Formats: sequence, C-alpha cells, structure tokens
Amino acid sequence: MSLSPERASQLGTIGGLRRAALNDPSELARSGQVGLRARLLREVDPEGQLDKQERERRLQRAHRAWMLQLALRSTKARRQRLIEAARGVAHGARSVASRRAPSTSPAPTASTVTTAHAARRSQT
Repeated sequence: MSLSPERASQLGTIGGLRRAALNDPSELARSGQVGLRARLLREVDPEGQLDKQERERRLQRAHRAWMLQLALRSTKARRQRLIEAARGVAHGARSVASRRAPSTSPAPTASTVTTAHAARRSQT
C-alpha cells in the first residue's frame, strides 16, 4: 500500500512531534548538525586527503551553500502557497488541483498574491 503525499506528510509530522516531545530539542538539533557536517565532509573530501585547514574551508562553503539552497526552496514553497491561495486552492490540495482541467481564470498577478498574503497574515 502506498501513501499519498499528504498522508505521508501527516505521518512524518506526527512522528517528528512525538520525537520532539520525548527528547531534548537541543540534543536533536546537535544530532542533526553532526549528521549534516559528516555528509558535507564526505562530499568535500571523500578520500580524506585534504589538510585540516583546506577541509574546514571547503566545509564552511559547502555548509553555506546548503543553507542558501534551503532558503531558496523555502522561498519557492512560500511563493507557491501564496499563488495557490490567490487561486483559492486549499493548503494540502495541490495534488488534486494539479489533476483538474486548466483554469480559465487569469493567472494571479503580483497584486492578487500580495492581497492573499496580507489576508493570511491578518488571520494570524
């Protein structure tokens, strides 16, 4: 049995919240940082032949690139949610919306996206 993306996301969220409830958050963050550092070290120096200074320099740049990639993906996801909100697509209904026939309504403009964003912020 395969899970829909929405169901898989819900189960992941539940698991993450349970783990955070039972463990020290700073320990979880530290564990994640250690794992990321190890992964990036394997990428920048797979054979372990670089001297310590060069390996650290490359690691710092790889870490910065990783964080910038995360920021870019986050921005793209937020923008997509704003566009979908302007079109009236409910959060989590993207897969359903993508299977629908193309809309005859015009694509949202910057002003409709801004209006949708302002409406969402006023609700919080």
